[in-house]
Amino acid sequence: MKWFRMYSETLDDPKVQQLPDRLLRTWINLLCLCAEGGGKLPDKAHIAFRLRMRIDRAAEALEELRSVGLIDLTEKGLMPHNWAVRQFQSDNVSLRVQHFRNRRRGLFETLPETLHETASDTDTDTEKEKSQKRKPTGTLQQPPSEESEMRNFSLTNPPFDTLTRVRKKPEYPSELLDWFNVEFWPAYPKHVGKSAALLKAKAKAQTDAKRVEILAGLKAQLEDLNGREPQYIPHAATWLHQERWKDEIMHNPQQSQSQQIREIREKNRRLEAGIKT
Repeated sequence: MKWFRMYSETLDDPKVQQLPDRLLRTWINLLCLCAEGGGKLPDKAHIAFRLRMRIDRAAEALEELRSVGLIDLTEKGLMPHNWAVRQFQSDNVSLRVQHFRNRRRGLFETLPETLHETASDTDTDTEKEKSQKRKPTGTLQQPPSEESEMRNFSLTNPPFDTLTRVRKKPEYPSELLDWFNVEFWPAYPKHVGKSAALLKAKAKAQTDAKRVEILAGLKAQLEDLNGREPQYIPHAATWLHQERWKDEIMHNPQQSQSQQIREIREKNRRLEAGIKT
């Protein structure tokens, strides 16, 4: 089955889109005939037969398509416009894939690309003599068995779990490490996920001014953070990632909200136990 390239830009080609429906269908059918003919249209009689129309109608259609520039008259005959450029010959994908697989399997063929008869071939040569003359000079190795192929594949392609990923450790400036280990981390009330917190500190605390701002915000929130139950204190990495040092704290001169919640829970527990306060 022959095929040809049909480009999407045809949708915006005024020469094509302004054709009547009858002539547009004829043009597409002519492209099919040209693909079958190796890039050349047949004669008018053949075109009329294949398109199921009279010869005069076929000649009229060809003339109309020539007038709008969709059919050209070349030295080889009638041909769709710019056919050689649009319908270029691509390489043999199947042959290329086969050569790649042969290289992967370790097969090296010494067969010549083409086999030609020598000038000494005569009509008196027997079929056996001709076959001997046409015999390739090299030999083709036998394909490896399935077992040996799988063994070679396992040697050249180790399983995924044996592959080791080498990850480059993050580098931290010395001033950032000193600030994090001496000032920030000891002051933060929840010591969980230090490596993740250091990584976030590298992204958020890049300058001295930013480190001062973060530490000031932490000190302002220490009373509220220390008053919370442990499960309600965010990890240091989360606190840095969300820039929580910018949060506004609702200060209560008498007691914090967390303390009030704990007292309410304690009263409820006593009431349930029947203990009068």
